[in-house]
Amino acid sequence: MDFNDALNFDIIDQVVKYYDNEAKQLADEQNYQKLGIEIKNQIIFHNTTLYLYGSRYFQLGTDESDLDILIDSKDKAPIDVLKTLASSIAFKPNFIIKGFFPSTLVPCLRLLYLPQNICCDVTVNDYFGYCNSRVLKHLFIIQPEARYLFFFMKDYFTHNRVNVKGFLLAILVCFFLQKITLLPSLQIIQSIYGENIIKACERNNDYEKALKDYKICKMKDYKLYIISFFKFYTNFNFSDQIISIHFGKSFQREEYTQKYKFIRCDSPMCIADPINQGFNCARSIDSNKYCRFIKNCRHGVEMFYEDLKKVNIAQNKTV
Repeated sequence: MDFNDALNFDIIDQVVKYYDNEAKQLADEQNYQKLGIEIKNQIIFHNTTLYLYGSRYFQLGTDESDLDILIDSKDKAPIDVLKTLASSIAFKPNFIIKGFFPSTLVPCLRLLYLPQNICCDVTVNDYFGYCNSRVLKHLFIIQPEARYLFFFMKDYFTHNRVNVKGFLLAILVCFFLQKITLLPSLQIIQSIYGENIIKACERNNDYEKALKDYKICKMKDYKLYIISFFKFYTNFNFSDQIISIHFGKSFQREEYTQKYKFIRCDSPMCIADPINQGFNCARSIDSNKYCRFIKNCRHGVEMFYEDLKKVNIAQNKTV
């Protein structure tokens, strides 16, 4: 998508909806059945189960997105499972080992699956990543226009070389929509259904019923929220606040760290992990990335304001 002064929102709309349709197709687990079977056949441990998660799973992936695979190995040590898998798969014709990262926060084995040219990140017992995928999938299902807003922002920031991971951008979109009462907090979801948050999200993917249960309105055309998104984050006080989509609000860093004492808030942007609320999942955002993000939010307001004002007027005429 080429963002310039002569914007054509019909073309932008087509591109955004192309991404959304591609993401839905990539989310179909049947695409990866053969891959899953081939990996599972190389695991010598009994009672293991494979699950998909990540951006491809929650319908925000692109053809370049990695496929995240969780091995649920019960009581087996993650590094032992990954080492065994790596040694077993090393000489298989359908796989290339791209890397083994045993010392990262979540140990990972990166594979390239040649028949589909898919890069896979295989983890063991990474339940936080798995659960986050379930939660985000639910939030974006109940507001389909939110996916369009996400793909617009992803393309805009990528075009301007602002490297924000899809997971973080998804949280930023969700938090913005929570603040304008178009998405519920995870706390509200759990309180309404009175059960485990993952079960609550998985049992109610009828978006019309969900909107009614959460007492929120259906999102209008995503283009009407673009300027508001840019303004919101241009003015947001990242230096003093921590974002939490679990609670649907921000907290002063000092207040939040009193409750979650081990969270690291040494980065310009602090975003609490939706499930593991004591983890700052924006630690990869250094001062350079942060400044570019804010600069491009500010630039987005200036760049799109006049064109989107016309879209808004046209929308109002049709009502």
